[in-house]
Amino acid sequence: MDELNSHFLKARLQGIISSIENEDSRARTERISWSLATDFNKILEQFCEAYPDHKDSFPGGISGSHGRKLGVADASFLDLRVKAEQVVKVIELLTEGA
Repeated sequence: MDELNSHFLKARLQGIISSIENEDSRARTERISWSLATDFNKILEQFCEAYPDHKDSFPGGISGSHGRKLGVADASFLDLRVKAEQVVKVIELLTEGA
């Protein structure tokens, strides 16, 4: 993965994080849409492919086992925020001084 693409994906995750931070505590506990979960999973997959030796350092993807048919994922906005922050931190460690 080139540096520019990495920055774009990281910016998308940071956008998710800051959007969630602006929500009230009640909204943060609601489940996210399956579409948003899929977007997160695609970003996560790209990073795991770019850094295969460190894929175990990344959080797991977001599933939709129960609500997928209803268009919701098995994660709250707070869950998504935590996972997005973990990905950003791992990427920062991997690219530090690169």
